Amino acid sequence: MKIINKNTMLLAALVGVLGSAQAAKTPLQLQVLADQASIKNMNMSERRAFRKNLFGNMTTVEKAAYRTATKNVAVLQGEVKVKANNPSRRVPGTNITYDTGSSMGTPVGTDTFTQGNRFDEAFNPAATVGGGINPVEATGSITAVTWLADAVRSSDSAAFITLISNLDGAPNQVATVGFGGVPTGTLLSVSRTDWNYANGPFLVGMWQGSGGNAGADVGSVNGQGFHGLEAASTGASATSLGNVNMIMRVTGNVLRQDVPVELMNFSVE
Repeated sequence: MKIINKNTMLLAALVGVLGSAQAAKTPLQLQVLADQASIKNMNMSERRAFRKNLFGNMTTVEKAAYRTATKNVAVLQGEVKVKANNPSRRVPGTNITYDTGSSMGTPVGTDTFTQGNRFDEAFNPAATVGGGINPVEATGSITAVTWLADAVRSSDSAAFITLISNLDGAPNQVATVGFGGVPTGTLLSVSRTDWNYANGPFLVGMWQGSGGNAGADVGSVNGQGFHGLEAASTGASATSLGNVNMIMRVTGNVLRQDVPVELMNFSVE
């Protein structure tokens, strides 16, 4: 006698439901498909504007319904596979690099603030959906930080690399580490085992008592746009640095492979 366990039965039932749903999508699922087709050939700036227009007037309930419809469409199209007892789609060991590696060589922002990047989404070469741009995990761990100490007032000035969590809520400094004798124009890296953030987008940046900061790049890679951000050491007064990416990169378990970020992030920019 063939024995079928509970998970197999549940998955079989789900496949049956999804199979029948292929031919009859809901109006909201059809709208999601139309929106995905619209953003397919847009650049990052156009996608952000599209997202702002789409979600700007939605209520919380409407956003939740749209989120559910987007996930269902991804499953129906085979872009997100259903796995029993395995809800996570975290991409381990991800490196997030927004810059091209070319620094302006001059400080930007406010002398007393920490300048770095807002890490909220990133290009994922392994992604099968979302045009390769996926959101960061709501919670994650950073295992390494790489930066260019290029725009310094003194070529031998101490520097602090800081992690600020919960940017979209009540920002707070999670961790900071100091370095003495930081040379100008040198790409540096430090490994961490205790840097964990929570509640989505986070800031990793550099502060110097002499008023300098990491290199600022006016370029971007992989259609990721600009993420330069500065904040007080406590995380307060976070402000965009405009069309720049700081040469500040992170590696860790921070990115998830998911449905298109443009249709899942409901913040209005």
